[in-house]
Amino acid sequence: MTAEWLQHLGDLQFAPPAEREAWLAAHPLRAFLQDQPVGEIRRSDMNAFKPPKAGAQHRMIFRWKSGAMFMNVRLPSDLTYKGLSFVDVGDDPRRYVIRFETDQGTITTNRQELSQTMVVFGPGAKPDEEEWRRRFLSMRNVFNVPIDPPEMEAFVSRHLGKVEPDNWGEADSSLSVPRLSANPLAVQIEGLGAEDAADIDAVLDRFVNDLDGHLTGASGAVIQNMRDFAGAAYRDPDGPPLIGASRDDLFEAALAVTEPDRIWGHVQPYLLRIRRDGYPDDPPAEQRVAEGPIYLTLISHCDWETEHGLGMTWRDGAVLSAVGDHSVRLEDGRAP
Repeated sequence: MTAEWLQHLGDLQFAPPAEREAWLAAHPLRAFLQDQPVGEIRRSDMNAFKPPKAGAQHRMIFRWKSGAMFMNVRLPSDLTYKGLSFVDVGDDPRRYVIRFETDQGTITTNRQELSQTMVVFGPGAKPDEEEWRRRFLSMRNVFNVPIDPPEMEAFVSRHLGKVEPDNWGEADSSLSVPRLSANPLAVQIEGLGAEDAADIDAVLDRFVNDLDGHLTGASGAVIQNMRDFAGAAYRDPDGPPLIGASRDDLFEAALAVTEPDRIWGHVQPYLLRIRRDGYPDDPPAEQRVAEGPIYLTLISHCDWETEHGLGMTWRDGAVLSAVGDHSVRLEDGRAP
């Protein structure tokens, strides 16, 4: 804590409550390493990581510096935060010990545990205040030493030729599917290795051999995706469309489609993504999942959503399980 902090806090003991509140709101609780600010607890807007408007409802966040970037983590808002400190315990920044002094005692954690406990992703991932509090108070400064991933072997696929995954099981390839595109589709493989080669080919067999059936089966959902987007983009008839929407002739023509199979004239596929269910975004080696279905996602440009495009996912290359934009996730496509 700096001398400026100590001086002001001493003066503010006798200041009017409104003045003390205003100064503290403008000066977040900060922690330093080698005289450099590395983290702070501050108030934030309820829906975005930015300062709240005066008098507005707010939440609490912990903001820390990671390289040239700042990371934000939501904290429980019903605790009183009295102190914050960082302790450098080695070369790996993930091991930095972080201590939060609160009215419920001292919570000691590290950046790895904090990220794994308090950063929540996925559709519908909106824990309530009680869950944030439970997560925060559960931290015990547990650090799991990362394990280097195993070296992956190259393999040969009947459809893709030679595939050379990196140590995370990720690889790039291409596939010619004239029914979908005059140019070969880019292929991204995620979390798969030589032991999955037969499964990859089986998934591609099922998808390519009944491609017309898969497209026909997806037509209705694709048309609904277009209409949902059109409704969102134009919900204010007197206002501008959302970013990515365009009131051009191509969009109007797509909206006029009445025969489901004709919608594919407004879709331009360019990428296939092949991924095993259970493969996390940034997994330690021991978390790779060798079981579970393989999902094949077809990513396309489309005439109605020029910014985010269209994404369609088939489980095991056979069962349509999700339709959305280009970021459609496996979680969206799991069977209920």
